[in-house]
Amino acid sequence: MASTPDRWPGAALFVCGLVIVVRGRRAWEGFGQGRHLSGRVSGRLKIAFRTPQLVSRWGKLKVAAWGLIAFRFAVHPFFLPERIAAAPERLFEHGRDAVTMLALTFLFPPFTRWIEPKEDQLQRLAARVFRAMVGRTLANFSGFCGVAVLLYTVLARFAHDSVKSLPALTLTIAVAMVVATHKMWTRYRRLCTQTHRDIQVLIRALERPPGGDVVDQRSAVLAAWDAVERDLRTRADTGYSLGTRFAPKAVTAAIGEAVDGIGQDLPGDQGRRRQVLIDLKIIQDVCADEIDSVA
Repeated sequence: MASTPDRWPGAALFVCGLVIVVRGRRAWEGFGQGRHLSGRVSGRLKIAFRTPQLVSRWGKLKVAAWGLIAFRFAVHPFFLPERIAAAPERLFEHGRDAVTMLALTFLFPPFTRWIEPKEDQLQRLAARVFRAMVGRTLANFSGFCGVAVLLYTVLARFAHDSVKSLPALTLTIAVAMVVATHKMWTRYRRLCTQTHRDIQVLIRALERPPGGDVVDQRSAVLAAWDAVERDLRTRADTGYSLGTRFAPKAVTAAIGEAVDGIGQDLPGDQGRRRQVLIDLKIIQDVCADEIDSVA
């Protein structure tokens, strides 16, 4: 009870501060609304920080950071067997390495998608897909290594000579990694081959001279686009929803809107048709280097 009076100054300061915050907020809102201060400040900030030069530099900085992180975690697992053999009793450090590599497995692919520049997405498609595949490969490699180290830390609690199991464990993980990587890149080459073929069908339907049955032409164009759209929406690096789409949503939506307009109004606007053909050939060129008809 003796300390109760000491609480009154603090309570009084708290109440006074609360009153000042509430009254001050209302006064500031009136001042800002009367002079449109917040809108002008936000507009100036957008103009200052959204210039093409700063946007381009920020994109390059993110890509450079991605490259440094990728190199760091690609090299890190190769030093783990030597470190474990030199100090097999440091299970906490080895477990921490395992958790770090497992975390990279789940966090690096989303980080790869985040660093992608948001401008000129179609022109950057080749680099975007390449980084997605490399990022997924690195994530899988880090995950396999993390599982191996985690298994070692578990085995070390029950067997003192668990270091002898490192070569067999490393070989098993290496074989599993090679098999998983081969399947992933084979799937990617198959997707590129299919996308290249479907785009070729769509290009031929769009380049067909007007004439004959317009309904059949329209159906051919829209059916060909449906196949291409499925290809562009397919995840390039994995078959699951956490993967990266072969083409960004904005690119797919823009081409789809243009193709739909052409298909509904054949022969359509020639300028729009030429732009769609240019966009489709850009995507086709990205697929051309990875064509594998026997994948």
